[in-house]
Amino acid sequence: AQRVQRRAPGTPLSIEKRETLMSKLKSKSSAKKRFSVTGRGKLRRRAAFHRHNLTKRTKKVKRNQRGSQTLSASDAAIVRPFLPYL
Repeated sequence: AQRVQRRAPGTPLSIEKRETLMSKLKSKSSAKKRFSVTGRGKLRRRAAFHRHNLTKRTKKVKRNQRGSQTLSASDAAIVRPFLPYL
């Protein structure tokens, strides 16, 4: 069996490889938890004002807040840069 020579931990990559690699973009952790993408690529979000104090809200309001809603185009333009890999 032949021994495979590996790079020692902590040693930098060769200059040729370093030039071809691009740093990864970070996603906002808060946006990852709050938004998801639909099949057509739109952003989906949960309805607001649906956590507590629901006794004072009407049945119609509570019913309409069930499920998820799509983000408006202007809001989606703000959120998209937070999630570069979606």
